[in-house]
Amino acid sequence: MTTPLISLCIPTFDRARYLDSLLHSLAAELATFAHAFEIVVSDNACTDDTPDVVARHQDALPIRYIRHPESIGCYPNVVFVMTQARGRRMLLLWRVRLPRVPLAGQALRNTVVLVAIVTGSKDVLGS
Repeated sequence: MTTPLISLCIPTFDRARYLDSLLHSLAAELATFAHAFEIVVSDNACTDDTPDVVARHQDALPIRYIRHPESIGCYPNVVFVMTQARGRRMLLLWRVRLPRVPLAGQALRNTVVLVAIVTGSKDVLGS
């Protein structure tokens, strides 16, 4: 097996709708990507249809799906998925909901940020 150039790491908990959209987009965008890659999804004991969503995309994408039988917590799941990366590079795709933030006299409510962290070495995690 070829070592992937990049591991796309996705921690998730009850966000099947967003995961489906992300995986659909990744399949389209990476269809002509010339390098080996993997997608690692860490399911933090989701109660929605996350397993079905992942299964629908496994023919189109090289997904490694890891399902925790019990919740390990949000941040431990983020760290866990990063430790599972096998690629030479790692990209963390993490959907975060920000609290209400005042900005220019207005409050941003239900603001969602997609956190993307790219690292050239897993030394960041101490492994």
